Amino acid sequence: KMKLTGTEKQVAWAEDIRKKYQMMMAKLDEAEKIMRDTTMTEEKVVDPIFGQEHIVKYYASKMTDDLRAWIPQNCPFSPEPEKMVGHAKDISWVGEREKQYEGPNAGRFAQADYYKATRENIEKALNTESSSKFWIENR
Repeated sequence: KMKLTGTEKQVAWAEDIRKKYQMMMAKLDEAEKIMRDTTMTEEKVVDPIFGQEHIVKYYASKMTDDLRAWIPQNCPFSPEPEKMVGHAKDISWVGEREKQYEGPNAGRFAQADYYKATRENIEKALNTESSSKFWIENR
């Protein structure tokens, strides 16, 4: 574990921030695995008015609200898009990455890459940044 620099109060605050990022890394890893799983399930749905049956396909692995709550948009460690389009950096980055994939799962894989890149950026900072000020500024 890296020793943080700063006043006692700053170090305590920075340690708390770092713990949250460590928990976030685990959630980002879980989210990435879900998005890379393209297993589909099928369900018969009957139209209530006309009585017609339809087969609807769903991804078997889905993001939960709890997991989604752990993943901030545009956190300080999210990857940056090459060309900034508006303020939604995460949407721009995922949209650019999606173009590198083909098929119906392109968006899902691009989102998984976003989670992975964010997790890797957090991990790098956790291993290299010892200044309490850095963590406080990037909370």
